[in-house]
Amino acid sequence: MPTTAETAFRTELNAALDVISPQLRGLKDIAAQQISADLMSDVQSQTTERQMREDAINAVLAAMDLLDANGYPDLPGAVIQGSLFAELQEHISDVASAAVVFQAPTPMAERGDFNAPTAKIS
Repeated sequence: MPTTAETAFRTELNAALDVISPQLRGLKDIAAQQISADLMSDVQSQTTERQMREDAINAVLAAMDLLDANGYPDLPGAVIQGSLFAELQEHISDVASAAVVFQAPTPMAERGDFNAPTAKIS
């Protein structure tokens, strides 16, 4: 089920499409007319910019639809057979046991090898 924030975001994106889509249609209509090369360049630039925005909005809406279909924001845990769960627990235990082999470095060790200074003989 969509959240309030998601619903508001969808509404905002759809409102943007309501503005961009007719602009694109109008720009394409203008481009089909006999217009100067300079105006055509500007019209094409604006058409490209708005088409990219429309495509991006549609991609976001499609991604949100996929998330909704997948049950977002809920992501339930997986239920596995008892023997598989026991195997998993054994591996988790082994990893926890192995983790104690490693220790965080001491502050001096993080700074590099600092040998005690030696006196220079001149």
